[in-house]
Amino acid sequence: MQYSKTWIRWRTFVKPTTCYKCETRNGRIFSYDDLIRIGEPQLHPNCGCRLERIEAIQAGMATALGANGRIWYEADINYTGGYRNKQRLLFSNDGLIFVTFDHYERFAQLYGRSACCVCGCL
Repeated sequence: MQYSKTWIRWRTFVKPTTCYKCETRNGRIFSYDDLIRIGEPQLHPNCGCRLERIEAIQAGMATALGANGRIWYEADINYTGGYRNKQRLLFSNDGLIFVTFDHYERFAQLYGRSACCVCGCL
């Protein structure tokens, strides 16, 4: 299994002592450069936050895993208006969810059947 060398996911175990900043970052995906730019990670022990590595999927493997009736959709993420950025959420009609931050050059699987299974047994 390979992990992204560029992207990381912020995870927070939300509880009464969790601060607003950590709660709003729960589940968000950041580049390592973004974390350095905003002065993070400043993980707070009372908040229960941590950084989680993201599995890297080779480009092109998402469709190779099962083209039998699979329909793909895309949505912009971190879009604030004006020109579209390079960040997309890709999801299929059979439950796969991927994210790309460099306009389809690399992908990370967020949800769905294991990326290592190409035979469709899962």
